[in-house]
Amino acid sequence: MLGLKSPRVETKSTISEFLSKNGLSIENQYVLKGTNDSVQIYNNIMRCFNNEIYLFDSNGCKYCYKGDQKCTGIQLRNLFNDFENNYQPCLSQKIVLDSILNRISPLNDKINSDSTDEVYCLYMYWSKFFKGKKRLKEDMNWLSDLQKNSKTKIRIIFINTDLQEDWGLIKGEKLNLKFSMTGKKAGEFEFGTLPLKFD
Repeated sequence: MLGLKSPRVETKSTISEFLSKNGLSIENQYVLKGTNDSVQIYNNIMRCFNNEIYLFDSNGCKYCYKGDQKCTGIQLRNLFNDFENNYQPCLSQKIVLDSILNRISPLNDKINSDSTDEVYCLYMYWSKFFKGKKRLKEDMNWLSDLQKNSKTKIRIIFINTDLQEDWGLIKGEKLNLKFSMTGKKAGEFEFGTLPLKFD
């Protein structure tokens, strides 16, 4: 898989440094909260591969794309350029806003997570180990440009899914990760051993 690296254990500081070094804002940046459950840690890693759009209004109602296009880029462009004609409340509300909010904390403790006048909030997962710096920077800047030019007030929350030291892991150590194709459009991940502090 292009741009995929074995994830390294990070901290809030190393994520902030990465963003600053690449000219990306730390505003509206969050990380997943600590966990010592290895299954949850693997699930956290996998979140950055999910292309689903998590869009909620200020009342916690999830919105879904109502067009036929499967491409996330087209869905996002339509979200910011023509929201009313492309999005509607989801028929199924299986994923609730609290299930996301309860798992995240601000990257920078000075961020006021309540200060927003946006009607909608878009939650996007990302990681350092997936896509590569250039692609990540292009994606974040592209979303920021769409947001600035949109008539619809949409806040973007970026959630980092990199391994974190406060999950009981050794800072700077890597988790070996391999991806192999099992068919034309299918593949599988193979994980190594988690670098736990108290193994």
